[in-house]
Formats: sequence, C-alpha cells, structure tokens
Amino acid sequence: MHNWTIKYFLPLFLSLFFFVTPSSAWFSRAKIIEFTITNNNYVCINAKVKGAFTEGITEAINSGIPTTFKYYIELRKHHLFWFDKKVVKKLIQHRVKYDTLKKEYRVTIDNGISPQVKISGNEEEMKKWMASIDSLQFVPSQKIHPGKKYQIRLKAEMKCIKMPFPLNYLLSYISFWDFDTPWVSLRIPPKFTD
Repeated sequence: MHNWTIKYFLPLFLSLFFFVTPSSAWFSRAKIIEFTITNNNYVCINAKVKGAFTEGITEAINSGIPTTFKYYIELRKHHLFWFDKKVVKKLIQHRVKYDTLKKEYRVTIDNGISPQVKISGNEEEMKKWMASIDSLQFVPSQKIHPGKKYQIRLKAEMKCIKMPFPLNYLLSYISFWDFDTPWVSLRIPPKFTD
C-alpha cells in the first residue's frame, strides 16, 4: 500500500502544488508601452516592455542563467476586402549573461545585421537594455507607399535558455518564468513618408 501511494499520489501532489502555488512570475503582466515610430529615411521603432522582470527572472539572471528577450516585428499592408498582407517581418533578440566572477552583465543586442555588445555591472542598466528598443531601423521609408494603409505590429517574448541534462530536470520550474506580451499595433500615418 505504501509503495502504491508514493508511486501515484506523490507526483500528483507535487504537480498540483507547483500549479496552485502563487508565483509572481506566473502572474506577470508584461506588456509593451511607449510604442512609437519615427521617419528618418527608415521606419524607426521605439518601445519598452513593462513588467518583464519579476523577482524570479532577476534571480535566474543573477545566478548566471542566460536569458533572451525576443521582439517580433511585422509591417502589414491593409487590404479592404482581404486579409492584411505581411510585407516585412523581423526578429530582434536581446540576450543577457551574468558573469558571477566579474559581477557584470553582458548584453548582446542582435538586430539581425550587426550585433552590439554592452557590458555593465549595474542591474538597472541591464534591465533597461533588455526591455527596450531604441531607434531600431526597421525598414527603409521607401517601402511605405503613399496612399496605402500600413500598420506595425510588435510582440515581446522572454525565454530562459534550456539547460543541459540533468539540470533541465532540476531547474524545470524556470519555464514558468517565461512570458509573452500581447501583440500591439500602430498605424502608420498617411503623411509619414512626406
């Protein structure tokens, strides 16, 4: 009887415990704020992610677990009687790795063309770099044809890196710290390219 209880009820109990136990990370309300576009021969994007850094995510980063913020960006052209057409899509990645010996954050901002590396010992500065897009040159302004309706969509996603065996089983709770923001959209004004 005792072996049967351990075999069947212990895994069920542990699953329910982790599912029901409140965690600030599980209820993270990460969202994109201050989403703007400007025209400087390129459609340039600015945005911030609010609520991305829960206590658990910060602890994971500070213990040396590599973490990636992914930003999905789409340019869509509006069609009156059909689905909007995806003209351009891009993936931007911000990766952070904390060096526990040097006590510094190494942030790599990869826009798909030329990755930029920033190093700091300041946690708040690292968070700012990870959770913001500053003047990203998305597409040349010539792709925006006058008289057509366009919108830009943006979404952010955070993932802790997958750990090798056996750490992936010991640290499986890290997946609960991952988040996705809802998509946000911004219409491009008709006079944008003038």
